[in-house]
Amino acid sequence: GSAKTPGLQLQLSQLAEAELECMMACILHHVVENASEYGMRAEDAQQNFKPCMAKNGEFAANLRVKTASTKYWKQGCLTPAPPSHAGRLWNVKVHFKSLWFAENAWGVSCAATDMQENEVVVECPF
Repeated sequence: GSAKTPGLQLQLSQLAEAELECMMACILHHVVENASEYGMRAEDAQQNFKPCMAKNGEFAANLRVKTASTKYWKQGCLTPAPPSHAGRLWNVKVHFKSLWFAENAWGVSCAATDMQENEVVVECPF
């Protein structure tokens, strides 16, 4: 349908990016090696993989996550979802739920289960 599950693109740290690149490579390798178990040919599995992580040049990678049932935390207490996530720093717990398959694509389903806003104190430099 036309309704989409709400989601975010999270900017990753270098450590998280390296770990997730390794994990995605292992998942891709597994599905390609066992493509017939997933109803595909190995070539199709390789070509039709839609990564949940995107990298643009030297910039930090982004991870796409769904936020439909995300719990938000601030100072150790549950809080309502903010009107905007922009310009804020978050600690995020991500659940890699499952593999999804469509006619000409497949990938990993990711959900942000908990998001904790980091309090960043910016001091005036003058």
